[in-house]
Amino acid sequence: MDTVIKILVSLIMLLVTSGTPQPPAADGRSVAPPTPPIKSPPASAFTETLVTEPLVIVVGATDDQVDKVDAALALFDEAGLNLPPLEIEFSTDTTACKGHAGLFRGSDVGRSRVIICHRMSLFLLHELAHAWAHLNLTDENRVAYSEHWGLDNWNDHSQEWKERGTEKAANTIAYTLDITVPTDNPNILALVCSYEMLTGRSLPHERLVEC
Repeated sequence: MDTVIKILVSLIMLLVTSGTPQPPAADGRSVAPPTPPIKSPPASAFTETLVTEPLVIVVGATDDQVDKVDAALALFDEAGLNLPPLEIEFSTDTTACKGHAGLFRGSDVGRSRVIICHRMSLFLLHELAHAWAHLNLTDENRVAYSEHWGLDNWNDHSQEWKERGTEKAANTIAYTLDITVPTDNPNILALVCSYEMLTGRSLPHERLVEC
């Protein structure tokens, strides 16, 4: 008898701890517990959710421009220069780039944006270089690189474009990765020779220069 009582007590405890059953519906059928709501995906790539797949989204591009994006990304990959999640937009309206050939808008959440308003591939490399710097450089890196060029700012828009550290850095990477850019110009050579200081990496083996 004691064994039977113990079994009954165990069954009662099991029923109590398994949760309260749902009351039957009006027609006598059992009712399933409510299903928790499904969390909707982000409404856009710019919400406060880090987006990593796919790494790059291309908007408004022709087939030729898509090929140029693939080629540019391959250069960064071969050089070991990692990029943040990006949306790359091509526009025929320079107002999208505020009158410039290209524009970079960095984001610490979601995707950063690169907008290209010029057909030359060098401008794509330049804006991608801004994306690399945004992701990888510390404040100390930015100060050191700016001071290397005798500059007192990284991205002070009150200064001329050529007097900003961020633009020197973007040109350094673009001119280094695009081996069609000649280095017989001493200013370009100086930028290419600062590549290792900026990135912490050796020059790509295709970039044959004497610094």
